[in-house]
Amino acid sequence: GVDEALGAAGYVTLLGSPGDSPERQQRVLASLMEHAPAGIILSPAEGSDGISLGQVLGVHVPVLVFNREPSHVRWSASHWDYLALDNRRGTALATRHLQERGHRRIAFFGGHAESSSCRDRRRGYAEAMRSAGIEPEPGWLVETAPTRLDAAARTASLFATKQAPTAAVCYNDAVALGLMLGLGGRGLAAGHDFAVTGFDDIPEAAVSTPALTTLATDPRARGRQAAERILERVRRPDIGAVRGIAPVRLIIRASSEATL
Repeated sequence: GVDEALGAAGYVTLLGSPGDSPERQQRVLASLMEHAPAGIILSPAEGSDGISLGQVLGVHVPVLVFNREPSHVRWSASHWDYLALDNRRGTALATRHLQERGHRRIAFFGGHAESSSCRDRRRGYAEAMRSAGIEPEPGWLVETAPTRLDAAARTASLFATKQAPTAAVCYNDAVALGLMLGLGGRGLAAGHDFAVTGFDDIPEAAVSTPALTTLATDPRARGRQAAERILERVRRPDIGAVRGIAPVRLIIRASSEATL
């Protein structure tokens, strides 16, 4: 979506990958800034600091930050645009879906609590739980790296308490797929013995075994939306920054079929 929209407007997209390292991100951005870009679309590395980012990005290049808020940014005074997924509503939808399947002991599994996207997703989950009269147990909140391998390795922690969960809302699809692997290692089948939901609707979600219930984010449309906003800032540098929330959709598949 980004490349299509920018290409149609006569711009070339330069890509930089920081590998989710704030230090590498600073170096990558410094290198990109040497090319005098017309604008920057930034999905910040986890743990990014707004002050450090501001030092390398300056104040003259339009910047759109996507879905993860760096620390120490005064958004009311910032010239950066911000576009996020509706993380809070998404996990609330997933949690209510599991409640409708009869589950009350529902975990939130994966991600790092200090990440803004994880905080928002945890908040939506917790609000849906409390709306149903359920206070989440501390043991139902399990942090992992947002990867399949770490999620699989941390699966046992879900079953370390007497009130073990029967379902999990996962931080993202990679975590959910890792949890399904970890469940299999314990002789449990996702969708049959334990219900699982993800977030992002990556291509593998529809073809995994079982197929993964998840939140669709329409990344192509989000990329196009981000590109169009950057182009607007380039054409009209005097306009103010905006914050936007992009909708998500619950896609129900077999991984959440387990009922109580």
